[in-house]
Amino acid sequence: PTSGVPVPTYQGGPMAPGGGAGMPPQVASIPPSAPMPSPRLIPVDRNPKLTAELTEARQRGAVVSVAITVRNPGEARQRLEFTGKDNYLLDYAEGKKYELVAMQGRRTLELGPNEQAVLRATFRAPQNASSVAVVIEEIGTFDDVPIVK
Repeated sequence: PTSGVPVPTYQGGPMAPGGGAGMPPQVASIPPSAPMPSPRLIPVDRNPKLTAELTEARQRGAVVSVAITVRNPGEARQRLEFTGKDNYLLDYAEGKKYELVAMQGRRTLELGPNEQAVLRATFRAPQNASSVAVVIEEIGTFDDVPIVK
């Protein structure tokens, strides 16, 4: 063809649009309808039927406040319990962990279909970090989170 558009072939011969006698119809590559997930939107480690989105990481003096929205996109009721054992910020530049100071919100979530809950976690602030990992044991790790000052 002179149009510069390649013609699909079937067993070595060109395919007719829509297929021909004895030939299967053409199959077009369809781009996925859902956008690629954001690094700030992850499936929850302890319950992959739930999703968690980090919506804010803001430094306020000597602490960093993080807001996480946990959602139940499914049709059935889902449960998630927080123990608060292994939660921290990781400063990539220093390789240092900064401990959790406090967590606000319910410790046990019971989310019905299309329900959500917001958790707020407060950590000690890294000295000069511009990007950190936020680790909440039951939820997972949010990588490369910029801190708004």
